[in-house]
Amino acid sequence: MYLAFAIVFAAAIAITVFVGSRRLLQYKRLLLAEHEALTLMLKDAPLKEKLREICRILEAQISGAHCSVMLVNDAKTHLKLAVAGSLPNEFITELKNFPITEGNGACGDAVVKGRDVIVPDMRKDARFAAYLDLIERFKLRACWSSPCFSPSNEVLGTFALYFKRCRKPTKPELYLLEQARDLVTLMLAREQEQSDLKLLKRSVEASSNGIVVADASQPWRPLIYVNPAFEKMTGYQSSELLGKSCAILQGKDSSMQSVRYIRERLSLQQEAQTEIRNYRKDGTPFWNDLYIAPVRDHEGKVTHFIGIQNDITARKEQEAKISWHATHDTLTGLPNRVLLEDRLQQAFRQCKRLKHPLAVMFIDLDGFKPINDTLGHNVGDELLKAVALRIQTAIRAGDTLARFGGDEFALILPNAGIPADINEIAKRLLVAISEPYLLNQNEISVTASIGIAITDSKASDPNKLIQQADIAMYKAKRQGSNNYEWFGHDMGEKLERRVRLRHDMQNALMNSEFFLEYQPIFNHDRNVIGAEALVRWEHPKLGRMSPAEFIALAEQTGQIIPLGKWVFEQVCRDYPRLATLGMTSVSVNVSPVQLSRANFFEDFRAALARYDVKASNLILEITENVFIDDFTNAIPVLYQFHQAGFKIALDDFGTGYSSLRFVHELPLDIIKIDRSFIQDAGTGSRQESIIRAICAIAEEMSLKTVAEGVEEEVQVQFLETVGCTYYQGYLLARPQTLNILEETYLPSTAK
Repeated sequence: MYLAFAIVFAAAIAITVFVGSRRLLQYKRLLLAEHEALTLMLKDAPLKEKLREICRILEAQISGAHCSVMLVNDAKTHLKLAVAGSLPNEFITELKNFPITEGNGACGDAVVKGRDVIVPDMRKDARFAAYLDLIERFKLRACWSSPCFSPSNEVLGTFALYFKRCRKPTKPELYLLEQARDLVTLMLAREQEQSDLKLLKRSVEASSNGIVVADASQPWRPLIYVNPAFEKMTGYQSSELLGKSCAILQGKDSSMQSVRYIRERLSLQQEAQTEIRNYRKDGTPFWNDLYIAPVRDHEGKVTHFIGIQNDITARKEQEAKISWHATHDTLTGLPNRVLLEDRLQQAFRQCKRLKHPLAVMFIDLDGFKPINDTLGHNVGDELLKAVALRIQTAIRAGDTLARFGGDEFALILPNAGIPADINEIAKRLLVAISEPYLLNQNEISVTASIGIAITDSKASDPNKLIQQADIAMYKAKRQGSNNYEWFGHDMGEKLERRVRLRHDMQNALMNSEFFLEYQPIFNHDRNVIGAEALVRWEHPKLGRMSPAEFIALAEQTGQIIPLGKWVFEQVCRDYPRLATLGMTSVSVNVSPVQLSRANFFEDFRAALARYDVKASNLILEITENVFIDDFTNAIPVLYQFHQAGFKIALDDFGTGYSSLRFVHELPLDIIKIDRSFIQDAGTGSRQESIIRAICAIAEEMSLKTVAEGVEEEVQVQFLETVGCTYYQGYLLARPQTLNILEETYLPSTAK
């Protein structure tokens, strides 16, 4: 096409010359110009040189013509001069940055309207009104301007001829002008195309993505181009890749599914996108995010495929790391609870299909917290890793060990065998775990408690195995640790009841289901001098609950804190009415959990102020396990209460630790003798000696004594002989609500 335009242009020159003159000299010059034009078009010369040559030829063939070519700038707001032929330099300077607006000269108007603009006399044309001084200065009169278009019909610039006399073009000249314009247009379009291609090539060469081009005409689709990024990514030089298939990058771990997908899409001549693991020249693997697209010619036939590869190895490694951390314990490297549940589901389905038993062990280290607290968390962490390794070496290849949390591990045993076999595994684990560990120059010994659960024919939820094994583990701990226990269904029923009661207790606090009963305390004259506040729970479905059950549960769950606070405030609210019954003091039971709370004293003192009750009217009853559980914290707290005016009573004395040192060091006012000693009092039993000793110690230390569980007259008679101060029991009064106590003990004058 390029050569055809040059030939037509040369023919146009010949016609023009022959019409204007038949002289032989001009004909020779014409042939020479034609030869020069053809030569110029065929050689790879710079654009401006070609344009300048076109202008020179036209100026030689059209008498008096001064040629210029102007190009549209990138912003498409101005024309910039490309070549100016024989125009004066001063005039050329004026043509720089020529605004593209309608009616602005011939060239500006030609670009806006997209058509030729022929002006025979610029002096008489309104479009040149702003340039009259310029026209007169350079003695210019006519201007012929023609727009040059790209293949997409976008104006690229203008081709213009200026004359120093007024004139219009002849038909041969118009023809010549059109052919010259078309040739300039072709040159500009080709230059833009080459510029775009160069830009595209530079972009491809500079791209950080690997880019390849493959020949679609060959069945193995050989590579015909690879960019530097692809060479760097794969380790191959282009000379090693050209003519070969991309299959050279595939290896043993490349996904065959992805390979088949790519081949299928290529055979259908369609786009493909996938992630695939390939291999570099040195054999190291890397991950590709691969996109392949067909390249079609003007007839729609696929001639090539272009592939763009992005190295996503770092992302894949990060995803694998995140995935590993999501399913593994970072300290021990063992599966965590998430992966444990997945493995448990798989093992359950497999064992159910094969009709094999599935067992789960729940392993908890004994005494791990003191090791952590005394030797530090670093040693504790090292111990957990060492224990995990010991267990792993003691189990079978198909078993799954997971860290459940803290110092707890779970072990899945598919096809576990009969219970005797499982017992042997448990014994082996206990022995392995109990062997001494040498950590940071410290020899440490630790034991474990193991709970075991196994599926039965009715099992449908494998997750219950972990729960059941956990329950059995706690039973093993209660039986002395370094032991294993099997789950029994009675354990599960107890656990379900505890879970239900814990929930119900929370509702009971909000729904006012708790209430108080008071059991009076009497002196020798059998006059009421005080009472013990006892909390009761009327469950909406289960009826009256045993305090031994729900108070123990409240202490374990921490619900004793709000419950104990409610009891104390209710006693403070009731005290004015209790005082009218002759009660100078009321006893309130205090849990070790309450004594360990930082705001315990402040909460009680605030309640006294709120209800205007004196501290001396209240007795805090504590049990001996307060000192065993938290000796160092209990003593200063109790002294704080005692200094504030509260009385302190030691309940159930003689049934627990019974250290006389505690009795001596604590701020006690009262010792309560447990009912287990009182029940045989007055019958000559050995317990009478213990009662005498307790009363004697209390008298020596100026402490009052209260006998609990007094139910017979003979007991009262004996207690009087040994100097017991007060009595409490069913013989004298049962626990009653405040309303019933008022009916019984309120003086008739006050009723």
